[in-house]
Amino acid sequence: MARRTRTSTLSVVLALAAACLLAQLALTPLSAAFISPRAEQKNVEVPAVLGALAVLGTSLPAQASYNWVGPLTGSEICSTKPIVWLIYPLCDPVFLV
Repeated sequence: MARRTRTSTLSVVLALAAACLLAQLALTPLSAAFISPRAEQKNVEVPAVLGALAVLGTSLPAQASYNWVGPLTGSEICSTKPIVWLIYPLCDPVFLV
């Protein structure tokens, strides 16, 4: 008797899923099914280049004047791996920029 109940429940669930799929396909307009073509964009490269130059320009002063010494530079704690990840700016101050 339990097998018959499972079979009829599965049939009802599958029929309901098929009905929902058909209703969704029938109610969706055809124009929404296609993606409209993109408008042609001009000078897209210029903002991308300016953004890249801005990012590189901000990192250059830190690289050019790298003669800083942190308070923990050269100490034993800066070579211990688990804790150095937490205090690395004190070992190497370039990460503060």
